[in-house]
Amino acid sequence: NGRVEEDDDVVMLENSGIVLETKYCGVKVPTSNLSEGIANMSHFSTFLDLVEFADVESELSKDGGVTVLAPSNQAFNKLDKIRAEMLFSDQDLAKRTVLSHILNEVLCCSAISRNNGIFFNNSRKRSLTGSLIAFRKTASGNLYADKSQIKKTSCGKIFGNGV
Repeated sequence: NGRVEEDDDVVMLENSGIVLETKYCGVKVPTSNLSEGIANMSHFSTFLDLVEFADVESELSKDGGVTVLAPSNQAFNKLDKIRAEMLFSDQDLAKRTVLSHILNEVLCCSAISRNNGIFFNNSRKRSLTGSLIAFRKTASGNLYADKSQIKKTSCGKIFGNGV
């Protein structure tokens, strides 16, 4: 499906959209874009490199915002060497991979609920490639996007200008 999955750690980077007075997840929107926002987060440098190679910044400026599920460098390091090389040699593959890690709406970590019984699949969201990603909260409070654990310490990183 193009997404980096292999039980990778992800962080949710919630976007505000372009309107600077908007608040998402209780935080006022800054003016930085995705690249500027994660440039100082060294554990996401590979994802940042992929975003820049894929040239998708303009597609991330969506009214109403987006949510980025950014794989950490550790997640990329779990990929086999050939797959990793393909990501950085094929711009179309890179673009599909990045867009599959981005929801077409804002989803705050606090909005991820615990699933149970008949409502088990009620918290699926669409990525910008159209794929469905299931979100869940465990009894112990851990958050997941499909099989990948979301780092709660990185929840609520808000960026303006589409990411």
